[in-house]
Amino acid sequence: MIDRFLDLMQGSDASCSVGSQFVCVLVAMVMLVATGCSDPAAETFGVSGVVTFGGKPVPAGHVGFMPLGKGTRASGKISSDGRYQLQAPAGHYKVTVTAFRDVPLPSVDENSWATAFDAKAPEPYVPSIYGDPESSPISCTVEPIEQSTFDIVIQSRKR
Repeated sequence: MIDRFLDLMQGSDASCSVGSQFVCVLVAMVMLVATGCSDPAAETFGVSGVVTFGGKPVPAGHVGFMPLGKGTRASGKISSDGRYQLQAPAGHYKVTVTAFRDVPLPSVDENSWATAFDAKAPEPYVPSIYGDPESSPISCTVEPIEQSTFDIVIQSRKR
């Protein structure tokens, strides 16, 4: 079949029908997909660690890895013990942490006019500068190894 395909692609068979050419092109496309056209740079590597603020684990939120330059963003959820894990391509990243405390909604009864506007805004576990890649002072390099550890240590502000 491959020999016939190569003959058809080189035009050595003048009696080739349009249907045969279509089948050959279809086979070529399937072969390309089957062998993969992926960029080896897009391979991802595991990163995990613990997020702490003021020496204590941050119990909820998300960690974001924003590429410095061209690349793919990665993110991971922070668990109740402050641990996170994510997959990211090798490269240099600005690291963000967004973490807010749960705020209970106001109780509502049938005679109340309470609305969602009565709820308080959630309080952050960490200062807001860490949630923006433009202002976050944290950066990380993901190495092309199977798994690496990157603990995120945020110091509390002195008062």
